[in-house]
Amino acid sequence: MPINLTETTPSFTIPYSVASRPIDIIALGSLVMERIIQVEKWPETGGQDVVPVKSISDKSGGCAMNVACFAGRQGGKTAIISGIGDGIYSRVTWEELEASGVEKKYLACHKDKDGSLIIILSNPEGDWAVLDYIDPDLMLGIDDLPLIDDFKETKFPHIDGFSFLSVGEK
Repeated sequence: MPINLTETTPSFTIPYSVASRPIDIIALGSLVMERIIQVEKWPETGGQDVVPVKSISDKSGGCAMNVACFAGRQGGKTAIISGIGDGIYSRVTWEELEASGVEKKYLACHKDKDGSLIIILSNPEGDWAVLDYIDPDLMLGIDDLPLIDDFKETKFPHIDGFSFLSVGEK
């Protein structure tokens, strides 16, 4: 017997006091450059191996970054709270934030820092491994967080599951 989704799917409403807030999503957490390396085969275990690289691409990523940029590209008004450098890895993420229309005033900007980097190795079978370099100097401190009034202007806060990588004690 088929399931009637209209009977089983909950409905949600957003109170006007929240729906009228100007920022749709403020995302707190990770902002990284992802270097995606597609390999022809997975390395053999137990020693040295030559693994041909099929392609390399640099993209922006991180949970908070993905949420803010996706919603921004869909027409939402979004902002991000994260640490960012001014170097090579941060430039890729900065360009994506710009292209997606994400508000950047809550970024904690650090001079002379490359930014954080995730290297993703993947093969045609779908296996993958991640190498990460999360710059500890880009961690947020309490003074980097927006004021409570800024959150009162936001419909939905998004705190990514990897926030512990970018929020710490300074």
